[in-house]
Amino acid sequence: MNVFHFDWDNIAQQSWLIKASVILFVCTFMVLLGYALDLKKQNERLTLAEKEYLFLQETQTKKQNIVAALSTIQQQKDELTTQQNALLQYLTTEDDIPALVNTLNDVSIQNNVRLTLIELQVKKQKSFYQELPIHMEVTGDYSHLVALIKRMIEWPQMMTVHDVAIKKQGSVQANQPLVMTLTAKAYLLKRI
Repeated sequence: MNVFHFDWDNIAQQSWLIKASVILFVCTFMVLLGYALDLKKQNERLTLAEKEYLFLQETQTKKQNIVAALSTIQQQKDELTTQQNALLQYLTTEDDIPALVNTLNDVSIQNNVRLTLIELQVKKQKSFYQELPIHMEVTGDYSHLVALIKRMIEWPQMMTVHDVAIKKQGSVQANQPLVMTLTAKAYLLKRI
């Protein structure tokens, strides 16, 4: 009997070494096949679990950074709120517009200039405030006109001066008063 010659039709009469080898080979093949198939599924689950772990770890790191910076963010928010409230005190309210016009008139009188025109323009809406352009025409000498502008920009209410134009009135005589046109912008607190 040849050990290396195997006959499938006569398997029962083969030597026990051949039978054991075939059984061992078949069993080993089955175990390896089952292991490979199961291992593939486990590798897929492991890959998904690793991705989820990395995502959760990244999310946790971001949240930890936010929690660590929360006190700093709260402090910055408080500072910004304080600064905003301080700035809002300088904004004029709708109720203060008549008083603002009276103040413009009083300041022009105090500076020896004549306010010949004061015209409230259309308000321009901004994020938390409104711009109220006020077109003015004032007559007086140069030093008094400049003093008027200086007084206007020193007011506690927020106001800016734009489009200033100064020209002589009438003839070109030396003592003729000057005419100044300007647009003053008052900043109004927007009611919410």
